Amino acid sequence: MPISDSAASNQAAPPDQARNIQTLISLLGDMMPLLLRIQSPMGQASAVAPADLVLNPMIEHQAAVSFVENLAADALQRLSSYLDARTAQTAGIDICRPIVAQAANCLAVHDYAQTFNLIWQAYRLITALRAVDPQLPPLNSAAAGKAAGSPDSGSTHH
Repeated sequence: MPISDSAASNQAAPPDQARNIQTLISLLGDMMPLLLRIQSPMGQASAVAPADLVLNPMIEHQAAVSFVENLAADALQRLSSYLDARTAQTAGIDICRPIVAQAANCLAVHDYAQTFNLIWQAYRLITALRAVDPQLPPLNSAAAGKAAGSPDSGSTHH
């Protein structure tokens, strides 16, 4: 989605959504120094610190919205690929499909809180299924994205 579409839809956001986005911007800003410290070798200061960046509120808002949309889209893609690869072999995993579909619908209408809530519910269900079937790989494992014959697994069969 182009930023202009996103910005236009969020300019007319209800007060609660605008307040949620402002909270998100604040949280992301608070996270940056920690992330920079973790990435810097031996705690050295990075070349560009967040304090050096002078951004106007509209740019921060657009960046936050783009960041959240990308996080949610990536998580939904990972969940969809995981479910596609395991539906035939794992009993009960289909219970996650409607949740993932609803999360995608929420993302499409910019309801980020509900999107992440539903993604969280899907992760919880998969974790519960893994407790019953330890052979089911976790979502974050290298094996999680691979399935025999899966076109998006990136593997080739020799």
